[in-house]
Amino acid sequence: MKRLTTLGLLAATAIHVLGHPTVGAAQETAARQVQPLIEAPLPDVPRPVTGAIVGRSGGALIVAGGRDEAGGAATSQAFVLPDGADEWVLLALSQAVADAAVTVVGDDIICLGGVDEGGTRRAAFRLCYVDGQLVESPLPDLPEPASLAGSAAAESVVYLVGGVGVGGAPVGDSFRRLDLEAGTAWEVLPPAPVAGLRRPIVAAQAGDIMVFGGEVAVAGGTQVTTEAWRYRPTRLDATA
Repeated sequence: MKRLTTLGLLAATAIHVLGHPTVGAAQETAARQVQPLIEAPLPDVPRPVTGAIVGRSGGALIVAGGRDEAGGAATSQAFVLPDGADEWVLLALSQAVADAAVTVVGDDIICLGGVDEGGTRRAAFRLCYVDGQLVESPLPDLPEPASLAGSAAAESVVYLVGGVGVGGAPVGDSFRRLDLEAGTAWEVLPPAPVAGLRRPIVAAQAGDIMVFGGEVAVAGGTQVTTEAWRYRPTRLDATA
């Protein structure tokens, strides 16, 4: 009987707490914070695409270039989905490009290297969506051709990590950066600590550049790596 009475009191207390408006609201808010955020699905892109440039500019989502199929030729096709639209708008880049490294700085999509009809590219450019049109602005060429690299930006400084060079060999300069505001040429940094890296996941946080995974070249092909590392542009000052 004592056990039943205790359980009854606990149950009553729990009901009272959950029923309290303030506590209930707080618990509901906490529950929502841990729930996955599921948005309504976007319209399917009009055609299959892989290796494309993807970013947001001018109030629109942009999927440009890439290939229609794995191993296929690069294309110049571009699909634009303005905010609130139900259908993609078909536009085009000035030339075909696939497997470029991409990051977004402000309203600019930064596109670095990749491949086109002529092979692996050194070219880099900004891509913006302005007044219903795609606008491309050239950036300084990469130190060497590169595709399948990773990129991230810390404020106005764009970093490029790893990549595949001409003929499928790893790039010689595996870590480089460009200051979009002050720089007129790429700066080559000390090599990335993972040799032969391609397709890395690159992110920026508080000015640091973090690199996760990717693929590395091995005899007869590539293998996925678990390597992760951080680049800190400035030393921490522990005297302050």
